[in-house]
Amino acid sequence: MKISARRAEIYMKKGKYQYALSDLQNAKTDSKENKVATAEIYKNIAKCHEMLKEINDALANYDMAQKKAEEELTNENRKEKNLLIMGILLERGKLYMKQRMPKEALVDFNNACEKSKDQLDVLALADLYLERGKCLREEEQFQLSIKDLQEAVAKLEKSGAPKRTRAEASNQFGYSYFANGQFELVAANSSRRWISTTKRSKPTATTQSSTTTEAWHSRIWASTTTRSQT
Repeated sequence: MKISARRAEIYMKKGKYQYALSDLQNAKTDSKENKVATAEIYKNIAKCHEMLKEINDALANYDMAQKKAEEELTNENRKEKNLLIMGILLERGKLYMKQRMPKEALVDFNNACEKSKDQLDVLALADLYLERGKCLREEEQFQLSIKDLQEAVAKLEKSGAPKRTRAEASNQFGYSYFANGQFELVAANSSRRWISTTKRSKPTATTQSSTTTEAWHSRIWASTTTRSQT
């Protein structure tokens, strides 16, 4: 089981998800007595299906991963298993967001936050608050979105995350202010961080998405600068 699971992780890192699925199916068969290991395997199976655009299979395996993890949850291992369940809920919530299903995503993010109360992994918590903040914005709960994104930015700064990561989180912070009509706070809270931490370069296949975001952000900066001068 260990060999198959480890080899599957290597395949996943290389983007060979079909090969990974084959190994994960073998690992799943061999891990029936260990529900925690089985939950991790189902989570990885779900991720492979997600990357292969097999969304229904991905969701079904995230469901099974959550079920297996909760079956093994006891008072003695609660902290460790809550971290596992939090990760499963976070990944499924992200998938729901990709499918434009923010209501379903928000349920998962809220449940993940309940599991995060005794967690010390600052980066994982920052990721959770960042994703829930974006989801809340989609649901037009702007003040709650801003609160979560503030928390995400604070945790990223505390963790010493790369400047690019912190800048992108600050960017999301600014989007929620903009969506809430608080135009003067966009420039005050996100633009300065973005401008000071982002190196401008020509778009490539890997940077096209962030470049599009930067262009949109520049338009916000222009609009807020104009407002401040009138």
